[in-house]
Amino acid sequence: MKRDWKTAPPEPGGEVIELENFPVFKQQTDHTCGPCAARMVLEFLGLEVSERQLARRCLTHPWGTLHWTVAAGFGHYARKLGLRVRMIGDAPDVFERMIDNLRRGLPTMFLYAVVDHFHPPNKVMHYGVLVGVNGPDATVTIANPFGVIEKMDLPEWWDRFSLLPGYMPESQLPLVRAGLVKPRTVFLLQG
Repeated sequence: MKRDWKTAPPEPGGEVIELENFPVFKQQTDHTCGPCAARMVLEFLGLEVSERQLARRCLTHPWGTLHWTVAAGFGHYARKLGLRVRMIGDAPDVFERMIDNLRRGLPTMFLYAVVDHFHPPNKVMHYGVLVGVNGPDATVTIANPFGVIEKMDLPEWWDRFSLLPGYMPESQLPLVRAGLVKPRTVFLLQG
């Protein structure tokens, strides 16, 4: 496969940025990763909201939470902190925007492909939160709503974030091909 900005991982630079004391919660159901990820971000910023409240506001249903309803529900509570949530998909400068937010002390929610913690070895699209980057080691730190903080090599994370075949559930690839779900979708906080 030819590698371009969409498929080649970005250059991480020499910075090491880690958000300290980021709260990590385990999602309460197999379909509330989006509300749980938003809950972690909001609590880090000083606003406590339950996963249940977020799930209602994000219109979560038994097979998950759509990215545009996560943006709206997350945005409702972010406004209480004087912030806006901007959903961006498939932008060439997305990684740089995520790093800029880390420099400002703001985590970034994103969508990526993982093995389903509740139903392994199935694959699933999943929400996570970027809370750190280590340029010299070419790793990212992710707060995963499966209840863990994980370090991942930047190239592997980029492929998962790009929703590449092999990482994605086969049943959801048509959504990406049709443009209904965009690779490299993030929920940037802006003040």
